[in-house]
Amino acid sequence: MIAPIHISSNIRTRQRGFTLFELVGVLALIAVAMYGLIRAKRGAEVNTNAQTLYNSVATVQQETSKVYPGLFTGLTCVTLANNSVFSGTSFRVDRTVPATPTVFYNAEPNSQISCAAASVIVAGQNDGYTLTFPGLSNEMCNAVVDKLDQTAWLMSVNGTSVKALRGALNTTTSGTQCNATATADNQTVVASFARSLPPQ
Repeated sequence: MIAPIHISSNIRTRQRGFTLFELVGVLALIAVAMYGLIRAKRGAEVNTNAQTLYNSVATVQQETSKVYPGLFTGLTCVTLANNSVFSGTSFRVDRTVPATPTVFYNAEPNSQISCAAASVIVAGQNDGYTLTFPGLSNEMCNAVVDKLDQTAWLMSVNGTSVKALRGALNTTTSGTQCNATATADNQTVVASFARSLPPQ
């Protein structure tokens, strides 16, 4: 006959739950992972929006040169809109007042762009024009400046020059201006264009 096995009273099985410290640690890891995913998604959206804006500006540049084969004297967003320059772009033309339409770069009410003739290369001559983009988020401001650097002759952010004629983009200054705490998520980029690509 086999003798019964006795479990020593010294061996005890202990069941326990997570400690508060362990739970906080797990929650912190989940929060960091979620933050990373949100930032990555936001970054992808900003890059896509900036690329769309850049593509639209490229179309505007091409069509504007057809409307103004010589100097850009008298150029306004109204004139460009009435000559179908913004057709086929992501810009939204609001014709609430048919004769004087307004142009927005997206659906936000504070995103109305302005267009004006400018002396870009030769002083006193309207050999170029400016497009002003207000109401940009900090991230969008940086992305737009980086994209428009490829074709803009001059650029400023919140009134501060970030690209001089025949100069390279000052990324330090643009980064600082695009993150100005006084105007968070309400940055303004002004880009000036001429008929050809800017000299590097």
